[in-house]
Amino acid sequence: MQEQNGLNPAQRELEAALEAMIPTITRADPIAAAFTAGTKLGRRRARFWQTVTAITLAVGIGIHFAPITHNYVPASSSEVHGTTALLQPPSAPTRRWLDQSLLMLQKAVDNSGVDALPAPRPAPVRAIGGSEIL
Repeated sequence: MQEQNGLNPAQRELEAALEAMIPTITRADPIAAAFTAGTKLGRRRARFWQTVTAITLAVGIGIHFAPITHNYVPASSSEVHGTTALLQPPSAPTRRWLDQSLLMLQKAVDNSGVDALPAPRPAPVRAIGGSEIL
């Protein structure tokens, strides 16, 4: 049966229990709170960069082990079916950089000494005027 204020006995008991509760006064330590917040932020940032590093490593390993195949078709071939692309092997000017590679230079030094190294080629330099700087 409902009482005058609209509460039944169970609700009245809950109301009395809630009124009897006294809130405790707690002091928040601002330094500890700032330290905890900074620690959590640092952990989040570290996790982000760890994830980025792991993804980059996985992509790098995937690219390293991916099979690379080139099907060279003679340039004189006149028949092309579907979406076949004609690839020509690199010509001599394209292979010139291989002579300057680290491996080729190390082999040249091992076989013939330092005198076998090619003459250094300075980078091209262009004179500029003061008006071109800004």
